[in-house]
Amino acid sequence: MKLYMTVIFILFVWLLSQHSATPAHAPLAPDEHQALQQLLGPSIRQAVSDYYGQRKGYSVIRVSRPSPAIVTVELSTFQRVQMPPFGFDLITFRIDPVPVHKQATPELIRYLHKGDEWEHKVERFRSTLINELLNAFQLNNDDRTSQPYKWPELQYQAETNRQLRPLVSCSERVMNQYLPQYDSGYKNTLSPAVLLNETKRLGYMLLKQTDGTNIAIKLRKDRLKGWLCGSAEQKPGQPMAKELLWYME
Repeated sequence: MKLYMTVIFILFVWLLSQHSATPAHAPLAPDEHQALQQLLGPSIRQAVSDYYGQRKGYSVIRVSRPSPAIVTVELSTFQRVQMPPFGFDLITFRIDPVPVHKQATPELIRYLHKGDEWEHKVERFRSTLINELLNAFQLNNDDRTSQPYKWPELQYQAETNRQLRPLVSCSERVMNQYLPQYDSGYKNTLSPAVLLNETKRLGYMLLKQTDGTNIAIKLRKDRLKGWLCGSAEQKPGQPMAKELLWYME
C-alpha cells in the first residue's frame, strides 16, 4: 500500500509539472501566429543565444497566447539542422496587449529547457575530459574555478568582447595543429576548453588528442592586446572512447 501511494504521488507531481510546463490553449489564427512570430523573432534569437551562451539554430514549433499580455513559444534547438543534439525549449514573454503607438520590446519572463540523450552524452564526455586534463596538469583550485568557455561560446563572446578575439584565432591554429578533421562517423575528441582567471590575468587552453595525449597551453592577458597564447605542455594520457558524432564540439 505504501509503495502504491508513493507511485500515485509521483505520477501526480509529474502531471502537475507537465501541465505547468506545456501550455494547452486553442491554436492561434494563422495571421495572428505569423504576426506574433515576426514580432518575437529578434527576442527569440536573443533569448536562445543568452541561454546557451552561443549561436544556436532553432525551429519554432508553436506560438501560444494564454492571455493578452503573455505569449509562449515552443521550439526545438540544434547545432546542425536535423542533427542531434536537440533541445526542447519553452520561452515565455510579456508583450503590450494593446500597444498605443509602437510595440515595446517583448520582456523575457521564463526560459525552460530539456535536452535530449545526445546533449547529456556530450556533457558527460566533456566533464570527464576536462577533469582528466585538470588532474593531468595538477591545476589548483583557482584554475578549476576559472571562467570556462567551450569553443562555440568563445566565438560568441568574442563578437562583443575584443579581449577574447585573439583566443579565437589561437584556438583555430591549435585545432588545426593537434586535432584531426572529421566529416563522418564517430570521434573521441572535443574542441579545446578555455579557462580564464580574470583576477590573475592568466588561463589555460586544454585539449586531448585522439591518442590520449593531454595538452595545456598557457594564456595571459595583455592590457592592450587581450588574451594571448603562450607555451604548450604535453603529457601522456589514456584516449577517450569514440562516443561523439563527428561534428560535435
